[in-house]
Amino acid sequence: MAENHKWNENGDHLVLFMDIMGFKDRVTRMEHQDLLNKMIEFKEKNDRLKPLLQDKNGELLRMVQFSDSIIIASLDDSKSALNRIVKAGVVLMQNALETGFALKGAITKGPLTFDSELGIYFGLPLVDAYLLEEELKFYGVAFHHSVEELIQQYKERPLIRGGREQYLPVSEYQIHLKSGRSLHFCILYHKLTRLLAKGDYSVTLNRHLKLFSRTVSGSPKIYIDNTRNFLEDAHD
Repeated sequence: MAENHKWNENGDHLVLFMDIMGFKDRVTRMEHQDLLNKMIEFKEKNDRLKPLLQDKNGELLRMVQFSDSIIIASLDDSKSALNRIVKAGVVLMQNALETGFALKGAITKGPLTFDSELGIYFGLPLVDAYLLEEELKFYGVAFHHSVEELIQQYKERPLIRGGREQYLPVSEYQIHLKSGRSLHFCILYHKLTRLLAKGDYSVTLNRHLKLFSRTVSGSPKIYIDNTRNFLEDAHD
C-alpha cells in the first residue's frame, strides 16, 4: 500500500530539534571563511538525508536549518514517520562528528505548524524538544515522553518493507542530564552504518570524538566522556 505523502493538518507530527554545540564560540573565535567552509562540508555530507526527505512521490520529511539549529518534522505520527525521522537523526549525528561538530537533540510529538514559504514554525513539540535538548549532557538524541507509546508500538509490531523488518535503532539508556541521570529512549546512532544498515559504527565515531576532544577543555570534555560511555554501553 502506497504511503500518503500529505501534511496532516489536524493530526500530530514528530519533531526532531538539533543544536550545534559551541557554535557561538566558533563564530567569535574562528575566521568567518573557515567556519563557512566547515558549514558547507557539513551541508554537503547531509546529502545523505535526501532519500529520507523526499522520494519520487513527493516530500517525506520537512527540514529547516538556521544558525546553530536544525528542525526536521514528519508529515504525520505513523510508524513509518518514526523510522524515517530516527534515521535522519542518525545521519545528522554521524555527519556532525565526522565534520568536527557536536550535536545534541530531542524528538517529540504533537500538533505543529511548519510553513517554509511563510517562515512560520511553531507548536508545543518544538518547545518540548528545545527544553529536553537543553537538559542533555552528552552528544545524542533523546525522546520526549510524548513519543514513548509510538516507540512501544513499533517495538511490538515493527515496520515491514519489501518483506523485511525495518530495524529501529532506539533503546532506553540512563542518559546524562544537567541535573543527574535518567532513563530515556534515545537514538543508537552508532548502531547503523553510513548506508543506514544495521551494524556497529562506534569505532569510527570514537575516532572522531578523540579528534574533537583535542580542540576543547573544561566542561565540553565532560560531554565527550559521557558520549563515549553512551557509545560503549547503549545497546538495543
